[in-house]
Amino acid sequence: MIAGFYQLARRPVEAVVPTLVTRALAAGHRLLIRSDDKSLLARLDETLWTHSRTSFLPHAREEDPRHAAQPVLLGQTCHQ
Repeated sequence: MIAGFYQLARRPVEAVVPTLVTRALAAGHRLLIRSDDKSLLARLDETLWTHSRTSFLPHAREEDPRHAAQPVLLGQTCHQ
């Protein structure tokens, strides 16, 4: 599944991304969340760790040397 964009008319990206990531992971997909905005990536990183009191969404930033093992990658570039 490839999604080039997602309309965020009513909710901030930090509120929408956990739901989209949860659905994609449940379907067996891996994700790349790419942005040129480092502060947005930092906020999404925090959100994926803390969006739920009972769980987290496994992910890594592209700077993490173990990022290839994670199902969700946050970065500024496109890794294959």
